[in-house]
Amino acid sequence: MGQNWMKRRGGPEPVDAYVGKRIKMQRRILGVSQTELAKAIGVTFQQVQKYENGRNRVSSSRLHRIANSLNVQVPFFFVGIEGANRPPVTDQIIDLCNSPGGLALAKAFQRVTNKKVRQSIVALVSTIAERPEAPRED
Repeated sequence: MGQNWMKRRGGPEPVDAYVGKRIKMQRRILGVSQTELAKAIGVTFQQVQKYENGRNRVSSSRLHRIANSLNVQVPFFFVGIEGANRPPVTDQIIDLCNSPGGLALAKAFQRVTNKKVRQSIVALVSTIAERPEAPRED
């Protein structure tokens, strides 16, 4: 079942949240801080936070400035949003890039060139993900 793109009560519009996630993902991939992006587009870093979590809508002119600052075209922010048939992997990739350590893991994985080592890494992470979480030792 696909995402319902109708307005939800009490939270951000799904489209605004999706665009915000794409902004955050691209910013993090480029290693740009919220403060740096804010300065480049003429807003506060708090405003960038609100864009990224979908709480505030991005105007078309501001989205154009964001796109230029992040070296993408405006349609980049809408890739995969065309309808309910959007592949779920799109959300998973965005969530990975926006998670603590996720982007670093993805970048490190890309530097591994040996196919067998890459397969071993995937197998290891899959095995770890299937195990119940061990109690934390604080």
